[in-house]
Amino acid sequence: MLIESKPVVTATLALLLSLLLSGAAPADGVAPFVDLGNGLPGNFGLVPELTGVGTLVPGDDVTLTVVKSAKSSMAYLVVGTAADYTPLLGGTLVPRPRLFIGPLQTRKGTVVLSADWLANMPAGTSAFLQFWILDGSAVQGYSASNGLMVTP
Repeated sequence: MLIESKPVVTATLALLLSLLLSGAAPADGVAPFVDLGNGLPGNFGLVPELTGVGTLVPGDDVTLTVVKSAKSSMAYLVVGTAADYTPLLGGTLVPRPRLFIGPLQTRKGTVVLSADWLANMPAGTSAFLQFWILDGSAVQGYSASNGLMVTP
């Protein structure tokens, strides 16, 4: 069973990202979803995988999915407008944190967030995303997904 975000969380996420990214610097000529690596292993030595799907056209659906995370745990989405690659808890925090969303439950090791893409986000503006998951089998109690750069 995948965990879908609740409508209130989805609407809040869309509004917060819109406000957060309205002043971000544009990034020219990049793919819409770029894997930045730097995940931190946890559950059974697996690195949680963050992926994005969607056209990033205003009003179209965009979905973020994390798989291979600790089951029945709590996950936090870290959002930033730049990448910082800061050492944290034995791993690397990819985004320069501007927004934290969570806790989100990781039933069966998966989290899925889905929302309409932002109508007022400037084309070429990048967001940097990464999930951190409470994970007792990780080096310092947290595993982390790969970083993901999202650019419409």
